[in-house]
Amino acid sequence: MFKTLFMTASIFALTTGLGIAQEKPLTLTISAFSTSSSGNHRLTIDRFVKEIEEDSDGKVKFETYFGGTAYGNPQRQFDQAQRGLVDIAHGMFGYTPGRFPMADLIELPFLYEDSVAASRAFWLSYDKYLRNSMPGVRPIAIWLTSMQQLHTRKPVAKIDDLAGLKIRAGGSIMVDTLGNFNGEGVLTPAPAIYEMMEKGVLDGAVGAWGMLKAFNVGEVSSDHLELNITAAPLFLLMNEAKYNALPDDVKALIDRYSTPENIARFAEAFVKSDAAGYEIAKGAGHAINELSEADRATWKARAQPVIDANIAALEAKGFPAKAFVADFEAEYQRQLAAPKSAN
Repeated sequence: MFKTLFMTASIFALTTGLGIAQEKPLTLTISAFSTSSSGNHRLTIDRFVKEIEEDSDGKVKFETYFGGTAYGNPQRQFDQAQRGLVDIAHGMFGYTPGRFPMADLIELPFLYEDSVAASRAFWLSYDKYLRNSMPGVRPIAIWLTSMQQLHTRKPVAKIDDLAGLKIRAGGSIMVDTLGNFNGEGVLTPAPAIYEMMEKGVLDGAVGAWGMLKAFNVGEVSSDHLELNITAAPLFLLMNEAKYNALPDDVKALIDRYSTPENIARFAEAFVKSDAAGYEIAKGAGHAINELSEADRATWKARAQPVIDANIAALEAKGFPAKAFVADFEAEYQRQLAAPKSAN
């Protein structure tokens, strides 16, 4: 028996020395407000999880808590990452209005028309303008949804057509903007839009084309106006202490996603999902209208007081809102001129 135990111990020592013994995988927890039923989620969060698991050769495994689970609440994603309830969290800044005032500025109306270039510009603004408002977390990626349009149950071709209509808004700035158009903005999470429009509680919604498929808005709308009015900022964050404790090779795997090139890939995923939503509207024979340059100028002029008021309010509180908007717009123009992603 002693001989058998000696041989077993020797074989174990030898195989361990040769690297044959397997290390226990490092398990990271990740939460998200979205689910894998969303094309956007599959092309961003699911891709992130899959690529890291595969490229780590099994060293890293993820335990996932997505929309509909205990850790899938949209309003709690940032806090979960900051407090270490999960290691990584994916959420939307707009679900906690007022919590990140500098990030809210990216939802100002008619500030940009290309969400991919705007995403890269927003990411490059993080260190200077957002870091202080996000203690305890390390951003892996910050990007924007695709551009938002107006989807309604009745024709809307000009500003006056919005008078008296109740329209879903994703954030407080859009609520104010719709008010300047004589409509009524109603803060509503995207998953609730279908039921509220079906029941007539809402007359329409501001959101990307992708919501026609992802949230079945195509079934309760008939008219669409391509405003390209704004986009909503999203985040993928990691608990800072957890990140600092990771082995260097795992940090390197995660750091690959913290580049302007990958930010563009995340933003492009949302643009790609718009095609399916647009085809739903087109296939159903919905009315699809576009703004002329002259019309766009008119809409922006009506929205200008909202832009000015939000910047002034933050300046009064000591935030460098004017500098942020100016720097962002300059960086956005540089990104528009930069080579496009090949992905």
